[in-house]
Amino acid sequence: QGVRISIDDFGTGYSSLSYLSRFPVDEIKVSQEFVMRMAKSPRDLKLVKTIIQMGKSLRLNLVGEGAETQEEVDILKDLGCSVIQGFALSRPLPAAEMEAYWDTFL
Repeated sequence: QGVRISIDDFGTGYSSLSYLSRFPVDEIKVSQEFVMRMAKSPRDLKLVKTIIQMGKSLRLNLVGEGAETQEEVDILKDLGCSVIQGFALSRPLPAAEMEAYWDTFL
């Protein structure tokens, strides 16, 4: 197991690409800034697709952040995102409700 390194909000800020060459990164989390606009913006969709393709070519785990609609979830799945986070899947839950929530997936 050990330690794993994830870059959060990938695609925003100026240093995300340099992190990929400077650190032994295991995972990138595609910024919700792009995810929330990709269904309506061809440019943002291309950015998300490019980030995911780059991550795949580097054999990184890919997380799509901030998916708030089923359409966004479907796009991320189609593009090959291995993990999706966002309100489309679940709102934050109290710990007591988590077990019942997970049981719906098993």
